[in-house]
Amino acid sequence: MASGPGRCIHRGIHALPCKDAAKHRPGDTIRAVDDADANAAERADCAEGYVEEIPYTYGYHPDLDPARMQAALRRAGIEPPEVATACELGYGQGLSLAIHAVAGRARWWGTDLLAAHAANVRALVAGTAARLEAADQPFAVFCARDDLPQFDFIGLYGVWSWVSEANRDCIVRFAARRLRPGGVLFVSYNALPGWAPMSPLRELLVAHAAAQPSAMPLAARIEAAMAHAGARVLRDAAWVEAHPGLEAEWRTIRHKDVAYLAHEFFNAAPVHRGSRARSPAGAWRSVSRRC
Repeated sequence: MASGPGRCIHRGIHALPCKDAAKHRPGDTIRAVDDADANAAERADCAEGYVEEIPYTYGYHPDLDPARMQAALRRAGIEPPEVATACELGYGQGLSLAIHAVAGRARWWGTDLLAAHAANVRALVAGTAARLEAADQPFAVFCARDDLPQFDFIGLYGVWSWVSEANRDCIVRFAARRLRPGGVLFVSYNALPGWAPMSPLRELLVAHAAAQPSAMPLAARIEAAMAHAGARVLRDAAWVEAHPGLEAEWRTIRHKDVAYLAHEFFNAAPVHRGSRARSPAGAWRSVSRRC
């Protein structure tokens, strides 16, 4: 997920301290996995409110580069693992995944719910020497696969903030099962208090979009919600004054592409650090204990 100016994004590199990592078996093929056997109803159940109607925007996230992770750990006095196998969960349009697979030496796997995203990343690496398997499977399907290796590095950028509780549990189980002893798990997610000014604006946008006719395309509902929010920011001084920072947030997002808005604000299950029950910290400690 991308983040706008002024947002507070929590980024965590979790290095699991166990030793004696098993040896990997290097591969040299590019594989494309289609989830053609899953029907639309099953995919909708797995999505659990995540936006599928509109593909996400394009963006590169250097924090997902294993070389960057290794440099950060060395600066902290921690010897990082060599990364021969890596995985990105929820890769969006796949620009970061493609760049890291082409430019690095690791063999990569990844999954994203949208088939259009998977098709894009496959096209990006076509004709290269990248060793990449890009799936378009829901987390529940991908994480249950028995043909995946142990990973030296697992990364997800923003995904934790926008997927359901069930999918977050799936991610934790996947890391506990598939992260190699001594491997690194990288997670970024939207954090408070940086996102506090956006909360009332998001609630207004989502409520107005939900009130539109169900037959209206999501993009049109988002545009209607943005117009409504803009009018209220201009006319309701008391509401703006009651929420410091809200007007600045509105000015930041008002010209954003619908694809960005759809995935950043209109997923059904947003979560920010600050909710004790949903904080990732305890989940990652659980992964560490299982290592």
